Amino acid sequence: MLDLATPLVAIVGLLETGGPVMVLIAFNGAAIGAIFVDRLLVIGFGRGRRERAVLESAQLVRALPPRLARHVWELRGSQLAVELNRPLSMLRSLVALSPLLGLLGTVSGMIEVFDVLAREGTGESRALAAGISRAIVPTTTGMCLFVPGLIAHLYVRAAIGRELERLTHLARTA
Repeated sequence: MLDLATPLVAIVGLLETGGPVMVLIAFNGAAIGAIFVDRLLVIGFGRGRRERAVLESAQLVRALPPRLARHVWELRGSQLAVELNRPLSMLRSLVALSPLLGLLGTVSGMIEVFDVLAREGTGESRALAAGISRAIVPTTTGMCLFVPGLIAHLYVRAAIGRELERLTHLARTA
């Protein structure tokens, strides 16, 4: 049987070890994942609706003069591109924020280390180790979130490009 408690205990332990900044990093990771899944669902499940819209536009454009028809197609293509690309800037910003949040965790952890040094001196090695751990864990987590976030952004951007190319081809052949 699959034990779900073990990964949850590990995650809670990681959040506690890394300090309060880890909560921000966790929310950032959840937002990256949510936007990634949203775009995949929009691309996949909205395909039929976009195809119907392109085919309806093709029927309307046939009655227009060629110059006006070209402008209508450009407008429709721009509308589709905006619809698909809108959340990508937010995704890109959240991915770029990941290492910065990790750096914030590093700074807060190092402040804790210096605080221990000021209060207790260099003899309290356990307190120093806890502060150093609190400094390193958020940095590592932020960097580990950055890499898959960047891959997710690039994948979604490429999928949107393929979808727009497919719709453009459909418009030309309709």
